[in-house]
Amino acid sequence: MEKENATEMLEKLEHTVGRLEKDYGGRLIHKDELTYMFPELARWLNAIIARFEKAALIFYHKEDKKVVIKLFTETHSYHIVARRRDKKNKDENNLGYLGCTVSTRKPLIGETWTRGNDLADGIYSEQTWINILCDIVGYEMKPLDIDI
Repeated sequence: MEKENATEMLEKLEHTVGRLEKDYGGRLIHKDELTYMFPELARWLNAIIARFEKAALIFYHKEDKKVVIKLFTETHSYHIVARRRDKKNKDENNLGYLGCTVSTRKPLIGETWTRGNDLADGIYSEQTWINILCDIVGYEMKPLDIDI
């Protein structure tokens, strides 16, 4: 009985992972695996998701040597793309890339599409990461509904 339950759970997990990889592209990886590929990004990301067991979907795109991180709030999904500096490329402009876009998770009434925007982007650096976080916080903030 236990073996059947474990097999069933494994099949469901494989199905879910397969669907996510198909929908978002790349290979779904654990945040610990990110530490080996993008150590700085793993440290930056962990600072905001450390208290959550399941807080982000992380996909590795081997052909593009990039990582895509999907973060979700109640109303938005954030798509962060990171590409480290290519050490083989000696071009002085080869500084990597870090950027973010946002989309609403559901269409507004009467619309059949979801709205989105570009957020901060730039070279692969902690400052770009901070700019992205500031944009995310700004996007999620709501105005106070009081008279001051």
